Amino acid sequence: MTFSFDEMKKNINEIKQFVAKLFKLEVNDKFEISVIGGMTNSNYLVKLNNQEIVLRVPGRKTECFINRYHEKVNSELTSSLGINVPVFYFDHNTGLKATKFLSGSETLSPINARNSANIPLISKQLKYLHQSDLAFNNSFNVFTEFHRYWSLLHNKIIPYPFEHTAEVLDFFHQIEAILNNLGLEHRPCHNDLVAENILKLNENVYFIDWEYSGINDPMFDIAALFLECGYTQEEQKLFLAEYFGENIMPNALEKILLFQFSQDVLWTIWTIVKEENGEKFGNYGINRLKRAYKLMERYKNSYVHQL
Repeated sequence: MTFSFDEMKKNINEIKQFVAKLFKLEVNDKFEISVIGGMTNSNYLVKLNNQEIVLRVPGRKTECFINRYHEKVNSELTSSLGINVPVFYFDHNTGLKATKFLSGSETLSPINARNSANIPLISKQLKYLHQSDLAFNNSFNVFTEFHRYWSLLHNKIIPYPFEHTAEVLDFFHQIEAILNNLGLEHRPCHNDLVAENILKLNENVYFIDWEYSGINDPMFDIAALFLECGYTQEEQKLFLAEYFGENIMPNALEKILLFQFSQDVLWTIWTIVKEENGEKFGNYGINRLKRAYKLMERYKNSYVHQL
């Protein structure tokens, strides 16, 4: 099934027509549609026939960042393992996706993702993903993604007024070799583990929105979770104790810090690309750039032997 999702963004009636076709509804079948937001995409909650479905309509220029075929494959694989919500429909040509809405579930926030009761649940589920045999057919490499995003920029500059930008970019280009020397694992990863991509239902945790998923080092996921949710040192210890047991992997903390720095740089460039195409992100980009500088300084003060 194909559909004009450009028109869908403009008219809720287009959404209704799509839902009717997708679920083969009759003229007299009634259903409700409401907007439930989203930072990058438009999401709608559809209520029909005693079930609730989330319809995702891709945002502007997302096709430049995301391979929808890889997302489709990985979404369906993780659903089969019970890590992701069930996927009813996914058109990899348009990016239109329909998934089950988990009634009664809680979308985590950075605050409750740090709750001592939730940390072990998230850690256990993330380890389950990383140790699974899921056959993702693509890789996610932060340095490859950086160069791809950079190529999308019309002006090859960082437009934010920050005096340490050159230092940050120079260090970014140094750390690929450092990470390779530390040793990288290649496992199925989510790669965008913000709190809002974690659902909790009873004592079960689900990861949603697999747009950036691919084979990567597992510490990249842990780095994102700690960074985006603002884990304290004690919360990080609790998470890592659940994930590793008594013996934390050598170099894990160093890799996590480097990946956090690299994520702030990558999402800074992502933001600039989006802003060049008319989207507004306020201080989001420059704040990530400034935090990248602080993370760089922390690394240099903690791991001078690597430099």
